[in-house]
Amino acid sequence: MRPPAHSRVDDVIVALIAAIGTIDGVTVLDGRLPSTGSQRDTLVIAQGRNAVQVRRDRAPGLGDGYIETMRIVCRVHSFSGSIEPSLRRPVVTAVMDAVEDALQADRKLGGVCDEAYLGRDEFWDQDTGDVAAEFTVQTRTNT
Repeated sequence: MRPPAHSRVDDVIVALIAAIGTIDGVTVLDGRLPSTGSQRDTLVIAQGRNAVQVRRDRAPGLGDGYIETMRIVCRVHSFSGSIEPSLRRPVVTAVMDAVEDALQADRKLGGVCDEAYLGRDEFWDQDTGDVAAEFTVQTRTNT
């Protein structure tokens, strides 16, 4: 048996955004940070080049099944004009904590995957008035 012709990227991203829901004071976006330069806190799901990486491997012990894993790049931006980064980092950390709480509350993202969790890596950028952190949500699904 061949693996499915396409991955479940759309289903997983939609379910991830639904699981995160609303975060007080934060705009949650699918795919892209607007170029408006507005001063607000934003969480972007699946941002940038290679925003979602998908891998399918044969699943030992699952007959003709495959294991599909995804790595979804997410980025938190906290804009505030000229406020020092030390005052913006706690906002970014709080958003990342909210994502982790959402994943712990629904590890299967409403049943579209077998497991979803935060990746291990974080990448931080900061400048006066702007702090951002990039992190990943990883999923695994037996197909």
